[in-house]
Amino acid sequence: MEKLQFKKGQLIAYGSNGVCVVDEIKKMSLLPDMPAEMYYILHTVRDEASKVFVPVDNTGLVSRMRNIMNEEQVEHMLKTTDLEDITWNNDRRARSDEFHSIIVEGVSGRLLSMICCIHRRKEHLLDEGKNLPVTDSNALKTAEKLLEDEIACVMHMGENEVCEYIRKTIDSREKTYYTV
Repeated sequence: MEKLQFKKGQLIAYGSNGVCVVDEIKKMSLLPDMPAEMYYILHTVRDEASKVFVPVDNTGLVSRMRNIMNEEQVEHMLKTTDLEDITWNNDRRARSDEFHSIIVEGVSGRLLSMICCIHRRKEHLLDEGKNLPVTDSNALKTAEKLLEDEIACVMHMGENEVCEYIRKTIDSREKTYYTV
């Protein structure tokens, strides 16, 4: 049997599912006609009843699984991420694709940059008396949830504490665009 990347009981981040626990790693067949193969069986920390099945041999899906950050990595990310790294793309479809890729990739620094980019745009639109398009608003909510869930888990914080912690940590830098 090949060496597995992740172990039973391990906390991981899995794409747009966010922080998950590896419940089991076992050989099984999802359909009666299919041969059995090894799966990581995950549940999200927000909902133990939700199950996610990731074939161990599917490198594309397994590549979306990663170790969650530790406390030092969270601090470093918040203090060093280039908040201006992502610029607003006026092409709605290209922007939506880019945001979707960032969410699925789940890399926290990119999520933070994306969140700041959308907040900058939201602020600009509000100054003009306009609202953020629904697709961008939904991408913002998803990205904030993913980032905040991981930080809450790593830093042992409640949901209500995370936004303030993020804001305080990055406030020492130039104007930030991380808001509730």
